[in-house]
Formats: sequence, C-alpha cells, structure tokens
Amino acid sequence: MKGYRSIFDPALLLSKKEDLYLLTLDPLQYNSPEYIQATQELNKVDILLSSLNSISILIKDIQYFLEFEDPELYLDIDQLNIELAFQVQNLKNTLLFEESYSKNNCYLTIKSGAGGLEAEDWTMFLFRMYVKFCESKNWMVDVSSVSYGDQGGIKEVTLYIQGKYAYGWLNGEKGNHRLTRISPYDSKDRRHTSFAGVSLLPEIKASSSIEINKSDLEFDYYFSSGPGGQHANKNATAVRARHLPSGHVASCQIYKSQKQNKKKVIEMIRSLLEIDQEELRVSQEEDLVGDKQQIGFGSRIRSYSYAPTKYVKDHRTDYETTQLDSVLSGDLESILESYLLSKL
Repeated sequence: MKGYRSIFDPALLLSKKEDLYLLTLDPLQYNSPEYIQATQELNKVDILLSSLNSISILIKDIQYFLEFEDPELYLDIDQLNIELAFQVQNLKNTLLFEESYSKNNCYLTIKSGAGGLEAEDWTMFLFRMYVKFCESKNWMVDVSSVSYGDQGGIKEVTLYIQGKYAYGWLNGEKGNHRLTRISPYDSKDRRHTSFAGVSLLPEIKASSSIEINKSDLEFDYYFSSGPGGQHANKNATAVRARHLPSGHVASCQIYKSQKQNKKKVIEMIRSLLEIDQEELRVSQEEDLVGDKQQIGFGSRIRSYSYAPTKYVKDHRTDYETTQLDSVLSGDLESILESYLLSKL
C-alpha cells in the first residue's frame, strides 16, 4: 500500500510535520493553494499523531495491569479495552474517510448492462446485496426510483442511503460489476456473463452558490413502480426532473406526497450541480459520481463467479474471497475496507 508504513511511523510523521510547518511560515504564500493544502495536511498530521499517542498510552496501561494477573483489575482492563477500541475506530475513520463528502448520505444507482434478462436479474442481486449491507450498518435505505424488467428483474434502481460515512464506505463501489454463472434461464445450462454498473452521488446540503431557475427544470409525474395489487399507488406521486442546461435527470418516488418527491429531486439536481462545480474546480471528473464507461466486457472493478468455481475478486486491489454467498448477503466490509486502505 502506497505510503502505508509512514502513516503509523511517529518519526516520519514528525518529520513531515516539520516540513509542513515550514511551508506555512512563508508570508508570501498566505491564501495560496499551496499554503491552504499545507495547513490542511498539517492539521491531519497533528490529529494522527495525537491518536497514535493516545493508543500507545492505552496499550502500555493494559500491558502494565496484565502483568499483575490480579482479577480485581479485570474491570479496569475491560474499560481500557473499550477505550482502546473507541480510539482505534476514530483513527480508522480519520484515515479511511478523509475525502470530501465522506460523512454524507448518498444516492447509489445500479443499472443493468450487457446480458439482457440475466443482467436485470444481476441488478436485482446487487440491489439486495447493498440493502443488506446498509441494514448491517443500521443505515436507513429507501428506494428513490426503480424501473423493473418485464420478467421480474431490475433495469435500474436508485437507493437513498442515510447513515454516517455512507458515501465514504460506498464510494469505491462505483464502476462495473460482472457476474458469471450457469443461467437458470438457459435450457442448455450454459455459462453466462452479465454486467451492471454502479454510480454514486453524495447528498450535499443546499448551497447559496447554487441557484436553480424554475424555468430550467422540466418535470414529469408518474405512478410509483411496484408489484401492484391493492397496495398499488393510485396517484401519480413519483416525480422526475430534468435540468435543461446541464441535462441532469433525477427521479424520486420515496414519499406518498408528490410535493415531497418534487422537493427531493430538486435537492438531487442541486447535488449534481454542486458536483459539477467541484469537478470543474479540481479538474478531476468522475472522481465523485463514478466512471461513465460502457457497462460491458473490458470494463469492470469486481467479478463475482458461481461457475466454474465460487469467488469474488476486486480487480483494483486483488482482494479475493471464496465466500460468494456471504458477500451477496451483504458481507462487504472487508472488500470495501481493502479498497479504502489501498488508497492510503
């Protein structure tokens, strides 16, 4: 992992702190991009050094009490272990979630790609996988919009996910996901490959710098997608908005009220425009929303295989596991963490 060893080396961190501090002393650099970056980095290094020092002290205290082998000290040791776990989690959050919007809620969209009915079925698999992962993190999940296939799969679905570090955890999921399996729809039991693309949008609070003219928005109202029957929505409460100057489109059918859904799609359009501004400023297009590459062969971040053997492999980190069923049941933390650590 790039630079990983230096992250936990106090001597290297202190050396880096001195270098950064010298950069902040130059009065000619005040308010320059270099000065701002140096002060931000200096703050991160200070936080990291403080965390490492606290963890080191706690470990030494635990080791000291353990040397006595006194049962009366076990309660104190337990309290120290709880504090140590808390400090380690804080350090983990500092390292893994330092990017913009990491703490934000997010919108996760899954879109079926090459593979037809198989791809729509695969999109349903991924939908269930992400919902179960979110539930394991005690996050709230709502279906913002969904388009079902003709035979029960999903063509496209957007999830509105509310939880601390939701965007930070899921940011690495943007890209194309490939499934290989013996198709249950193929009478000759042939192996099929299907693709689905995942994109991510952080929820961004309304900014005074982003103004949306009513005349720039075009709205469509429609019935919410669902299984139908007696619970089918009888009113066209779902809302789709198109921002004409940018071409951005957002849909929402979370609420029973058309007014609330309309408010939510305007928030989504505002977030997209905020992202546009950010990308323009830092010149890093696709870094926030996700890759806009074709969903198909030759473009994938992760492979999931049922045949000839069961495995999941992340092609960016080479992380691999044979626990395919567990992963598709929402056990994603190890995979997501390996990607986040690879960026350090």
